[in-house]
Amino acid sequence: MEHLAVKKTHENRCQRLSEAGFTNDEINSIHGPIGIKLGGKSAPEIALSIIAQLVSETYKK
Repeated sequence: MEHLAVKKTHENRCQRLSEAGFTNDEINSIHGPIGIKLGGKSAPEIALSIIAQLVSETYKK
């Protein structure tokens, strides 16, 4: 289950970008929160989840 604080942070980020003049398409292209849910809690585990998502998006075409 996604942590509510992380979800709220992303919502706030999207709101600030909208107010700054970014389009909905630009805002919706942001992955947030980032990382594949692997269940990690330590910094290296979180980094691994982010790298995994970056690799996944790179080859998604």
